[in-house]
Amino acid sequence: MSEKVPRLGSSAWADMVWSTPPVDTIKGRSRWTQAHQPWCKPLARHAAMQGRLEYIALLVLMFLHMLGLIVRFKDHPFATSAEDLGREIRPDLLAQDNKNRLITIELKTARFVTPAVQLQLDANRKGLKPFGLEYLVWHDHHPLTHPVRHNLQHMRRAASEDVQPAEIARLCELIGAEGEIPWGALVARGFDTTCVLAACWQGRAFLPLTRPIEDATMIRDHSHENYSAIFLDEKPLHDDWWENLNAS
Repeated sequence: MSEKVPRLGSSAWADMVWSTPPVDTIKGRSRWTQAHQPWCKPLARHAAMQGRLEYIALLVLMFLHMLGLIVRFKDHPFATSAEDLGREIRPDLLAQDNKNRLITIELKTARFVTPAVQLQLDANRKGLKPFGLEYLVWHDHHPLTHPVRHNLQHMRRAASEDVQPAEIARLCELIGAEGEIPWGALVARGFDTTCVLAACWQGRAFLPLTRPIEDATMIRDHSHENYSAIFLDEKPLHDDWWENLNAS
């Protein structure tokens, strides 16, 4: 006799989800852009991500975890059953934030979100809500915009370089003393951009994640932006959403 699966959204269900492997696996690379399997320290394993959007979403969750805004997350976390909702939902990610909210995350490329797809996403959100599961849709127009993608990739890459801890400490001490310093001024003072980006990945310095880096970009010792609001809160779709989507 098969073991009974705990009720969707219950504490026992959450324990099962966090303690079991991902429900989906991805194939090996047929093109270099398709499959990414980076080492993910919070998961203590390689995370199997299909495509660039999933990879960037993973970087977002790793960054939020480093800042303490989420306490854990999982890729390809679960699949609902017919008994749960009458249909199967297989979200791309699940995160638990520091308020103990369980947040399911679906990843979509914005140009493929047709009215029919949007109706299905809305139905998913409505179906999961009674089980205490929040449902967010991340796409490349929000919140995984080009600056977010660019900045996070460079920050993580810099953190993997051989940057001396003493140099990061010196940078952070200077920023702490002055409050904020322009990117260009830090470079003029002899700080390598890799050092600045590595400090930002570690959450010891902050750049505006949602904007391109310029010489005038201010580097601070505290966040420019509300990351919880950007990444973990549901955004209503305004009446002009489709016009904005088609125009971009």
